[in-house]
Amino acid sequence: MTDRGPCDPIRTFQNPGTFCAGETVVFPCGLPPALQVDSGTFSDPSICRPFCTVSDPSVGETYCYLAQPSAGTRTLHCQIPCPGGRRPEGFSDRPGSAREDLGGWFARLAALESASVSAFDRMVDELTFHHGPAELIERARAAVADERRHTELTVDLARSFGSEPTLTAHALAPARPLDAVALDNAVEGCVRETYGALVATWQAAHACDPKVTAAMEVIAEDETRHAALSWALHQWACEGLDADTRAALSDAMRRAVEDLRREASAEVGDDLVTTAGMPTRAQQSSLLDALVASLPGLA
Repeated sequence: MTDRGPCDPIRTFQNPGTFCAGETVVFPCGLPPALQVDSGTFSDPSICRPFCTVSDPSVGETYCYLAQPSAGTRTLHCQIPCPGGRRPEGFSDRPGSAREDLGGWFARLAALESASVSAFDRMVDELTFHHGPAELIERARAAVADERRHTELTVDLARSFGSEPTLTAHALAPARPLDAVALDNAVEGCVRETYGALVATWQAAHACDPKVTAAMEVIAEDETRHAALSWALHQWACEGLDADTRAALSDAMRRAVEDLRREASAEVGDDLVTTAGMPTRAQQSSLLDALVASLPGLA
């Protein structure tokens, strides 16, 4: 944050210094003329990028958008692209390599898989705190074991392609109110994890490296179960929330889809497409279209 003047942008950073950094920017004296657009999105991302300070060209262009007004204020959100998947609050794992080559990509994925262990540990605690169904609690416990296995698989792949992942432990956080749990699950589970399952399934079918194929087959099957868990948790949580909160969850999921579209706007390297089976930019767009068309609340 800055105190240089009353009209200087007020910046709040998320995960500073990491490969998945982001920031929010509030303009106390009103939006700059360049950002005074009707929509929260920009047809030309170069319009908002000059107002962002987070960047990492090795993983793609920073994407940015304006949030809907809150108390009369519009906030600019800037984000470095992240792999799709469930991220815990305060996620700050680092990749083992600054280059988005095969090793670097799997190092990023290993960091996310490791962080997901904490995310599901917290899900177990919060479901228990809010007296969630025993079946959901057991499925969340099983997901913890799944994510530990995914971490081992992706660490092994990163090392086989020449990178050493950096995995960071996350302290156990206190339980949140039900509406906050539901919001986190709607974005990180119903949208990002469901999309991550689609991408993993695509990779399992298209990777040319047999070791990658074998790992992604395991991950795709597990992540598909985790996505189903996210939607089951969403249905249960919505039963205890009012209509306005449920509408806010739907809005958050639609924004999360648009976030993924912005993240997927960069070209994917040939080695990632061929060896790791990653979908191209056009194929990612098609996967997102399929996600929106097939799931309630995202259209």
